[in-house]
Amino acid sequence: WSEKSRLKGQYRILIRNQMRLNKIKETESKCKIIINCYVTRLMDLDNVISGLKQFIDALCTENFIWDDAPAWLEIKQIKQFKSKEAKIVVSRLIL
Repeated sequence: WSEKSRLKGQYRILIRNQMRLNKIKETESKCKIIINCYVTRLMDLDNVISGLKQFIDALCTENFIWDDAPAWLEIKQIKQFKSKEAKIVVSRLIL
C-alpha cells in the first residue's frame, strides 16, 4: 500500500504542476477523457488499465476530473505508443 500511496503522491505533484503551467482549471462537472500512454515497452490492455489506477485517482484528487465513477467520467479511449520517453498525456472534455 505504501508504494501505491507514494506513486499516487508523485502523480499528484506532476498533475498539479502541469495544470498550473498550462492554466488548466479544476472542474466539478462530468468529463470525457482520452489517455495516451507513451511507454518503453508495450503491455497488454488489462495491465495498462490497472497501471492507470493511481494516476486516475490522482486526477480526481487534483480536481482535473471530479470523480472516476461512471456517472462523472467517461474514458473514451486508452492508447499506448512505444516511445523512448515514458509519459502519460490526457485530453479532457468537460460536459
